[in-house]
Amino acid sequence: MPSDAKVNYVKRVIGLPGDTVQVKGHRVFVNGEELPEERALVQGIGGPDPELTVVKVEPKPQGAWYRVFYDAERYSGGDDFEINTRAIYGVSEPAKVPDGKYFVMGDSRDNSEDSRYWGFVPRENIFARALYVHLSFDQRASGLLGKLTSIRWRRIGTAVK
Repeated sequence: MPSDAKVNYVKRVIGLPGDTVQVKGHRVFVNGEELPEERALVQGIGGPDPELTVVKVEPKPQGAWYRVFYDAERYSGGDDFEINTRAIYGVSEPAKVPDGKYFVMGDSRDNSEDSRYWGFVPRENIFARALYVHLSFDQRASGLLGKLTSIRWRRIGTAVK
């Protein structure tokens, strides 16, 4: 891949410049207030089936307008889900978002490399808002035939909240 090639990611902006972000287990806090997120446990993250099976959904908190997903295989049954020990930013200590940068997270929280791992995103790297799912397939599939047979047809065209 050429050095000037770009990779686009779809992530949710969680923290704005000047905000303080902290992730405690499966709860996200911005400026000391918990984000109202609808949380779901799912099976199938990292498995051969591209579709996720919802095992449990927590009651939707007031003000929540999107759902985030956690791997049921990693859930220990307590009040919190584990956080990958490779996560650095905003996990063990609150992190203040610098000027001109943003804290972003993927909605599939146990299957997302995001600001918890690679830090803050400069404003110039944020260029659009996701509106709908254009294409969805299993990234681990190899070859053209593998990619084509792993397309998640039910997700294509669905709105992104």
